[in-house]
Amino acid sequence: MNLRPLLAALTLACGLGLLLWAWWPEVAPSEQPQPQSQPGPGLKPPVLLALGGAAAEAGATAVQPLEADTTCAAAAPLPPHEEALAMQRAGAALASASGGDAVIALLLQKPAAQDRAAQPAWALQVRDAALRSGDVTALRWAAGACAELPDATACRRELLQQRLRLEPDNGLHWLEWLHEDPAAADEAWAGLAASQHWLERPAAWRERLDRVLPATLPAAQRQVLLARLSAQQAGTVPPPPDDLGQVCGHWGPGHARGAACRHAITLMLTDADSPRARQQGEQLAQLTGQHVPPAPAAAAPPPPLSACMQSSL
Repeated sequence: MNLRPLLAALTLACGLGLLLWAWWPEVAPSEQPQPQSQPGPGLKPPVLLALGGAAAEAGATAVQPLEADTTCAAAAPLPPHEEALAMQRAGAALASASGGDAVIALLLQKPAAQDRAAQPAWALQVRDAALRSGDVTALRWAAGACAELPDATACRRELLQQRLRLEPDNGLHWLEWLHEDPAAADEAWAGLAASQHWLERPAAWRERLDRVLPATLPAAQRQVLLARLSAQQAGTVPPPPDDLGQVCGHWGPGHARGAACRHAITLMLTDADSPRARQQGEQLAQLTGQHVPPAPAAAAPPPPLSACMQSSL
């Protein structure tokens, strides 16, 4: 049987089949929904990362609207005219008062730095008001104004001598006298040895201003004004001198000055009303080898100003 025609037909059929398969359009695979990618173990969805730790740990799935911040609204500064009126009323109350309040009023009215001609007259007013006041704290505040007078040393000594007459048992006055008049050192050392207190009264300025500010001021704005006025007082009172550091480490307790040193240090550590004096006493105690007792309970400081209130200063 002759198979050649049959083989030829089969070969032709296979060729045609291959040709048709190559030309036939490819059937597209059916579209399948793709699974959404999930974060791997230990990873948080992006929205939770944006929220931060607390929300992410709680498993939140959407950003929640933030609550309105009312802190700054409560501490909004007074309108300029209301603030000026409050300051005017406080100044009038101080100026009409007697004693140290009148000195504060003058110190708050210091002429501008460029008005050099007006400053000596202002300084004389401050000095005279302090001498009339009979207030040892106001006398100390007034000492800063003496720098505007031709004889600043005479002005400071006059004020300090009045403080010594009014409060001879305050070691702070004798320490400043030791610094102010070295020729009177023996008198100053004797005064230190006989002192019974160490009083700077650092809160007096703020307390007096708080008393004369209008009672209708909201609490937040009151704190702002007190902080601003207290900042003005910082430049009126020089820090206590550090003369004891040059002497207390040299003289022993058997010498009169060494004994006065140790007595003054004890007052600073046990009776001082100022953290600055307490710190000075601790430093001097290291020179003399004195025991440093635990610090007494201090009065609570004024509450710190919030960031919003600080921006109003």
